[in-house]
Amino acid sequence: MSDIKIIKRNLNVDTSLRDSSSPYRVKFDRSTDFKTLRVVCNGGRETQVYETASSNLPSDKDSIYFLADKSGDSFNIRWRGEAAAFMKRVDR
Repeated sequence: MSDIKIIKRNLNVDTSLRDSSSPYRVKFDRSTDFKTLRVVCNGGRETQVYETASSNLPSDKDSIYFLADKSGDSFNIRWRGEAAAFMKRVDR
């Protein structure tokens, strides 16, 4: 078992190439293979980092999802479903 599983997502918040209602997928496979899930979201000049303990992840799924919205020079992440309760931003 590894300590941290890191998943990087490059966001297309500055372009019209992606529908804003189309969620980004974070595929973690088996949550029993690691202790902490770290999601690094890169959007233009900004990077946001989110984490949760693997015990918070749904055992019957291999993925969680989020939406990304442009907000001025920045972006907002909105976690979907149960992930909204346990994914916490840690880079501030």
